[in-house]
Amino acid sequence: MLNDSPSAPPPPKNDSAAKKAEIKGEKTRQQVTLHIPAVRPFATYTLLVVYVLLFVAAGASPGLLGQNAITAPDVLLYGQYHRLATGMFLHVHVVHLLVVLVTVYIFGTAQERIFGHVRFTLIYLLGGLAGMVLAALLLALTGDIVNGVVGASAAVCAMLAADFAYVYQHRFLFGERGRAKRGRLLLFGAVNLVVGFMYGTGGNIGTLGAWYALGGVLGGGALGWFIAPFFNLTKDPKHPGDIRAEDINPLNRRYQIVIFYVSALLALLIVGTVIAR
Repeated sequence: MLNDSPSAPPPPKNDSAAKKAEIKGEKTRQQVTLHIPAVRPFATYTLLVVYVLLFVAAGASPGLLGQNAITAPDVLLYGQYHRLATGMFLHVHVVHLLVVLVTVYIFGTAQERIFGHVRFTLIYLLGGLAGMVLAALLLALTGDIVNGVVGASAAVCAMLAADFAYVYQHRFLFGERGRAKRGRLLLFGAVNLVVGFMYGTGGNIGTLGAWYALGGVLGGGALGWFIAPFFNLTKDPKHPGDIRAEDINPLNRRYQIVIFYVSALLALLIVGTVIAR
């Protein structure tokens, strides 16, 4: 006759042994190493040196600022398009310069290590260029032929926005650290926005300085979203206990995005030229 009564519960496990196994498992998980390819941030260090040298040069030759600031007549009427680039490297006030140097050193070095020299430089310069083009366009729309724009706030905000896009896309990988970094990026972005507002228009407080920094945010955010590295985690065949990060969004597959971006900037310049005339 079969016994229909419920079977006796299994003997309780050794809690101490289970806890030791759990701790051992946690230690094992903590020992996993994530390998992300990195480079030395030579472009970032070069930017820092160039900013300091040009600030000293502008102090010795005050006319340098006037010859390279973004103004609607000079850029859109007289075709001095080089000002869109040179204006990003000059600063009127030492406070503006110091904020730029600190931000680029903290975030630029880390970003270039992961993004690589070319990708970092493209985002920094083309993102900053978006801010300068927007400044020229707004000057033309408002009919302002007096004020000019200088400073790296647009480029710096582009760098921060690209980093924000990168960290957000990897939010499940970075977890709490990613959330903390997004907070730092927003903080430094706000600081650079305020500094651009205060010193971006030739040392005069004006909303144009904030707008050109916001142009950098838009340009850098778009570039970061589409051309920043996107890592896929795989087991390292040479080190079974380690994880390797493989970039599945290499830059050589994204040059069409860069071309489209540059084309959009050129279109805005054409619109600004038509308005200015």
